[in-house]
Amino acid sequence: MNLNSYNKNTVINQFLINKTTYNVNNKLPYIPGSSIKGSLRTAFLSKLAIENKVYNYASTSNKLEKELLGGAFHNDPFRLLKISDFLPAENIKKKIYYAINKKKRESRFEAQGPYQIFESIQTGSIFKGRINLSRAEVGSGVNYPIKNIRDFLKEIHQQYFNQLLDENKIIKEKKFKQITSKNKNLTENLAKTTFFIRIGRHSGADAVTIKNNSKIKIMQGRNKQPIYKNTSTTMWLASDESRCNDNHNLIPFGWAILEIIE
Repeated sequence: MNLNSYNKNTVINQFLINKTTYNVNNKLPYIPGSSIKGSLRTAFLSKLAIENKVYNYASTSNKLEKELLGGAFHNDPFRLLKISDFLPAENIKKKIYYAINKKKRESRFEAQGPYQIFESIQTGSIFKGRINLSRAEVGSGVNYPIKNIRDFLKEIHQQYFNQLLDENKIIKEKKFKQITSKNKNLTENLAKTTFFIRIGRHSGADAVTIKNNSKIKIMQGRNKQPIYKNTSTTMWLASDESRCNDNHNLIPFGWAILEIIE
């Protein structure tokens, strides 16, 4: 090593670990209520876009949201939904992973995204929080009121379950690690008191944009203009190694189950 070219900050930055959200007082991780609410909102807007046959909306996502909901803040059903932060119900297991970018389809070229290092919550960890739903009063202006939280979550579950089925096809083809059964009957068994959602960083652009109206930026290489598509061409996966040649050990980020406890 050339000691004259050694840059301590550069070396340290290469090992930057992105930590989970945690409470500064007790140092325990938690899930922000805003993260869960955002997940529910995206799936609900996707449902409305599908029902209203809205595809490839030309303007901004903010304008699309207003059109789908029929107005601005006072028309928004999510102003009546209050979600607390979700706190750990027991000792939470964490693990350091490399986030590796992989192409969804076979290609001569690997995905260009550099690996990142994440502290992640492991499967089986349990968090508890509260969801409060206020009823929309007559004349409130809310065009799509959430009348029943259980029925609402069933609709959310269906959106994410469909996404999971699509993702599982890619996972099977690429031999990544599946997180659950691909059996379609699973949706009937789950959507009674437990519901799929997707939260957290690297959940994927498809999970945080409105179905059929995404404008996902796809890089085309050095000195080439990017293009925009309705779906992403790569996915981020958790790995124990920075350079993983065995796809069997790669697992998607962000999947969780929301369970109602009366």
